[in-house]
This record gives sequence, C-alpha cells and structure tokens, in this order.
Amino acid sequence: MNARAINKKILVLVVAVICVCAGVVVLYLKGRAPSAIRNLEALYITSSDATLKAEYSTENQWSDVKVRFEYRGGSSDTWSCTGWRENVENGMLYEDIDNLTPSTRYEFKAVLQHDLEVISSPICWFETYSIPLNYEAYGTVDYTVDGDTIQVTLTWVNPSTAGVHTGPGQKVRFSGGIDAPELANEGGEEAKSFVRDNFCPYRNPPIEVFLDLDNLSDDPYHDSTSSRRLLGVVYVKKDGKWVNVNAEVLRWGQNAYPNHDWLMYSYYSSEFDANEWLADNYPYVL
Repeated sequence: MNARAINKKILVLVVAVICVCAGVVVLYLKGRAPSAIRNLEALYITSSDATLKAEYSTENQWSDVKVRFEYRGGSSDTWSCTGWRENVENGMLYEDIDNLTPSTRYEFKAVLQHDLEVISSPICWFETYSIPLNYEAYGTVDYTVDGDTIQVTLTWVNPSTAGVHTGPGQKVRFSGGIDAPELANEGGEEAKSFVRDNFCPYRNPPIEVFLDLDNLSDDPYHDSTSSRRLLGVVYVKKDGKWVNVNAEVLRWGQNAYPNHDWLMYSYYSSEFDANEWLADNYPYVL
C-alpha cells in the first residue's frame, strides 16, 4: 500500500472521529436542559393568576445555583421574569404570577444559572380563564353527604360574610338551583359516588375547598331548611386547575340520569345561573 493510500485512510479515520465527538457533544448539550430542569407545570390557574412549578437538579460540583421563571402572553415578544431564587428546598420552585390577562395564552420557561452558564428549559404554556374565581370561604372536606351536599371544616371566612364562621362539621348544599336524586331513589347513590370519588373524597391530608357562597339566596349564604346549610359553589383543585363541582355533577347528571329534574330548584333566588355551567365554553370543568 503506497503512502498516498495510507494518508487517505488516516484522513478518513480522523474525520470520522471528529464527527463522532461532535455528535456526542451535541447530544450532551441538548440533554443539559431537560436533565437540569424538568416537570414544568402551571397550577391553580384563574383569570388573572397562576402558580408556576419546576423541578431542577444540579451536578455535584455545582454551587450557588439560581433559578427563575420567564413568561410572556399573547403576541408579546418580550419575556417578563420572576426574581432569581437560590437554595430552593428539594430543588422544587413555585412562583405565584398575578396581574395576568383573562382568556390569554401564556408561554413560560424555567431558567437556571450557574456561574456564567445559563440553561433554559423547553417552553410550556397555559391559558387563563375568561371569568374570575370568587370565593368567601376556604376549608377542607370532611366527607360527601350525597350528590349535592358535602360537609366541610372552614378555616377561613371573609370577615364581610356576615353569619358565616370558621369551624368543623358544616354542611354545604350546592347552589344554582340544582338537585341530585335522593339516596333512596334511582341515581342517588351514583350521584354521591360521582362527587365523592372524583372531587370530594375523605383523604389525609384532606381535600381543600373554596366556597363561592350564594349571597342572593332568601337567607344569604344559607338554604331555607331548618339546618341552615351553607349554600354556594364548591371549587376544588384537580389536575392543576380549578373545578366547579356543582357544574361537574350537573353535567354528569344530565347525561347519566336524564329523567331526573336536575334543575328542579332553578326558580329559587340565587346569584348563580346553572345554565351557564352547561355552556360549551364554561371554563371551570374538566
């Protein structure tokens, strides 16, 4: 074999080694962001607020790591950003973002900085709702009574909500004029199971609930029975979003048991119109 052929083989071998090394470097660099920052989510979204979450890990030799979120809405080309956070517990960052615009798609990403190196996560997105989430009380679920009533322990009540107090063992009747079948009737046990198993189970730690109480009922915030149950809309957090349990059971019931009059009490005085919950664009349903 002459020298020219040998040199040609050596050149081909060198080029192949360079290509392999370059490919390894590219794959390594491409893998840095996903390995350092992962599990991005937008939680607890309303018409004007959202909580952003990210997990991150650092290599053993890294120290003084800083991390933050960047986000932009609509057609904006400008990224807004949260402040840098250091020494985040368990490598899990949560940031509350407010003053958002209703019915707007937002893009967001997490950014990690170590010394001069900056690593950005892939871009994720969420969309704000068209209407706000209002509530006058907050607490946790004790248990589900039936298909339109739960029992709660209230831990916070807006001071302006007269006649409603914190404490355990308070029954909440779903407002908006809806009515589930009684437990002894067809669909009664199924309605209770639907609410309990999907939205208001007994659990430790207990499920959080937010109550938009009905201030236009004949007895403000309460129904007309002798037990004076609280009357309102029950919101729970499920799959990272707010869910109107009243709307969910109404939608389910209309399909599962169409012969029952689910809007039996729609003529009652109320600030809520259950027909809005049945609309295609109603935002607080799964």
